[in-house]
Amino acid sequence: MVDGAETAAMVYDKLPIADFLRRVAENEVVGMMVADGDDRRYFFRLWKVDPSSPEGGA
Repeated sequence: MVDGAETAAMVYDKLPIADFLRRVAENEVVGMMVADGDDRRYFFRLWKVDPSSPEGGA
């Protein structure tokens, strides 16, 4: 833990890929995907949505 922030990692069983995830808000997570043998890093954001809200079903 750095600066009190927790990070989780998800490692795939049959792929040389790991996703590192960190919560940045109540309903938002940012992530970085790392693949063995690839120097690039892929960054993404995930939002938790309420399916009953107008934006949740889109």
